[in-house]
Amino acid sequence: MKYLITGAGGTVGRALTACLHDRGHVTIAWDKQHVPVNHYMAMEHFVRDTAPDGLFHLAVASSSTGMENESWEVNVHWASELAWITRKFQIPMLFASSVTVFSDQTQGPFDLDRLPDAVDGYGFEKRKAEDLVLNQNPAACVARLGWQIGEDFHGNQMLAWLEQEYIEKNVIRASRNWLPACSFLRDTAGALVDLISGSVGVHHVDANPGWDFHRIAQALKKLHKREWVIEECELPMQNQCMMDARIHLPSIAERLGA
Repeated sequence: MKYLITGAGGTVGRALTACLHDRGHVTIAWDKQHVPVNHYMAMEHFVRDTAPDGLFHLAVASSSTGMENESWEVNVHWASELAWITRKFQIPMLFASSVTVFSDQTQGPFDLDRLPDAVDGYGFEKRKAEDLVLNQNPAACVARLGWQIGEDFHGNQMLAWLEQEYIEKNVIRASRNWLPACSFLRDTAGALVDLISGSVGVHHVDANPGWDFHRIAQALKKLHKREWVIEECELPMQNQCMMDARIHLPSIAERLGA
């Protein structure tokens, strides 16, 4: 199989690419310099000429290129256009969304009946993109992701954040009242590959059985033999765990040896 990936150079994109290669598939990374995301016909021609067996849309507006209204164009409008194009050519599409579609004021755990309520920022853009993707292509799959846990100290993921936080502040403040949606990166990648084959609508990809952030940080410290100083705190106070009986990921408890 041949898969087209936007955001292939990102943290999830690299893990997804590796997972697809391990399973014997071919991947093509979307180069925004070559195929601009605000030029519909260029995008349509590229997808048509590439003729992928599926498209993973992971990209977000992570750095500025000077495009007008860039965050909205990349995070929302691009997703909508890709949904229409994949519908036109009958190509399976998976759009990577986020637990941040639920506002900080809303308490989980979030099941599939809970309506997203983010009203600003990244979460709002992901929320609007979800609506547009499923309106433009009802056969698309929307996968809401939590904070990813990698296996090294690089990239946009929890382990790298913890390491950098300790380097900068000599202490990591971790809330015992925050239950973050999260999963190990390699498990997330495998779930995304499985989902693109016939899954439709919204799915929750979360492997946290109910651990708070302080407990997770302590377990990662032990697993990776770090000398982090971890200080327990009270805030933030939120349960972000997502529930979906159709998704079977190894829990973070299992991965962390508990």
